[in-house]
Amino acid sequence: MANDKKARNDYNRAQGQKYQSIAEAHDAKRAANDEKIRRLKAAKKKLEAALQDYNTFKDDVEKIESEISESDFKGDIRDNFKKEVDEVVLDINSDINKHQGNLSSLSGKIASLEAENGNLIEWAKNAWDMAASFFQSLV
Repeated sequence: MANDKKARNDYNRAQGQKYQSIAEAHDAKRAANDEKIRRLKAAKKKLEAALQDYNTFKDDVEKIESEISESDFKGDIRDNFKKEVDEVVLDINSDINKHQGNLSSLSGKIASLEAENGNLIEWAKNAWDMAASFFQSLV
């Protein structure tokens, strides 16, 4: 009888410790994800501000050509200048598109980590419940 009780207690203790370790691993992973999410959100915020500044800069560049008086800036010089401005605007648009792609990637990664954290919370809760159940079975 005593050996059965000891064997059951050893088993329950081992299982409780196993599930406790699993729960702690899930909690640690969630904490690490929380830190990644925090950093990614900070990066996203900076990128959004940079994109806004970049769009303002693009608008300012586009205005340059139209704000110069026709009487002061004529002919080939104006045409060449307009071509250069158009090329700069195209380059800026290309950069903006790349940054918007990066912004989408950041948003996707944040959403993925948040979804994973939702799962980790449930998994950790289940593991803690299992550990508690095994520890409560000790006699």
